Amino acid sequence: MKIPGIDPNCERTMRREGSSMEAWCDRLTEAGEKGRRFACALMDEEERKQARLEELSNSVGLPLHKTYLFDLPKDRRRVTRLCRHLEGTGWKLSFRLTGEDGRLLFRDVDSDTRTIAVIIAHLPRPYRSTARVSPYKEPTISGNVLVTSGSACLELVYGPHYWLTKGVPSGMRILSCSYRFPHLSVQYSTQDPEQRAVLFGQLKEVLHITLGLSVRTLAELNPSLYAEYHWSRDLGYKFLECSYSWVWTGGVAPD
Repeated sequence: MKIPGIDPNCERTMRREGSSMEAWCDRLTEAGEKGRRFACALMDEEERKQARLEELSNSVGLPLHKTYLFDLPKDRRRVTRLCRHLEGTGWKLSFRLTGEDGRLLFRDVDSDTRTIAVIIAHLPRPYRSTARVSPYKEPTISGNVLVTSGSACLELVYGPHYWLTKGVPSGMRILSCSYRFPHLSVQYSTQDPEQRAVLFGQLKEVLHITLGLSVRTLAELNPSLYAEYHWSRDLGYKFLECSYSWVWTGGVAPD
């Protein structure tokens, strides 16, 4: 999706939105009625994400880092001023820009003040949009957990979460563990006992936080979950996504 009148000098940066969920859903709508239904359900789930994460954090006492919303172009100077302050105090920046119609224009989970300032400066006026700035600390560990059909799988990396979705740098690897009913034990991607302990500890804690369950009870209760998270030694867990919907867990769409 292009912003009307966008400066050509900014086009390279704006292309990042082409890999976003919004672009994926646009493609899904071309796949017939089933694709359109899935895309609509997925975007509805995305719109409710912040409320879900707030509810989760409040229910189990997790820290919830504030998300800042700005109306553009009116608040353009406030955005860059805030971003400069956050970076100066050790925070990383996730930036999201949506148009007047709510459609995603740009998203960068590892942004910086300069990039954000360039995007805002090249928005044609009086084009109205909403900027969302979400500060976060560099995580020690990032992970994904999928629970479905009585089974659970964890993928983990020592670094930022986008390494799981965009690929890890040379020399790094994704670790994983899984419990698949009717097996009686957790399977691991590594033989290292220390890494196995980390994997099992993270899987156990995420299941307890999000579902209130243990690995042993998954097959009996058959819950569904998709979660993305950061973990750091000083802040503990911060969830980027926590969904129980069929669109994330691969379940069957409700009638």
